[in-house]
Amino acid sequence: MMGLTVVILVWVRQTRINTANFYVATTNLENVAARVLKLKFSRVTWAIVVGVIVYVVVLCR
Repeated sequence: MMGLTVVILVWVRQTRINTANFYVATTNLENVAARVLKLKFSRVTWAIVVGVIVYVVVLCR
């Protein structure tokens, strides 16, 4: 029983950390694109772009 509890705890913590990292990456990319490239898109669009970048990085790894 202790093993299952630890697995669930690790899974919940990793999910929280990954969600926070994804959010920070989205807002940072949105700010850089707005300031440097003068691009204005919605937060959802930047989240999709970050998702594609993360997917490509995982595939190339």
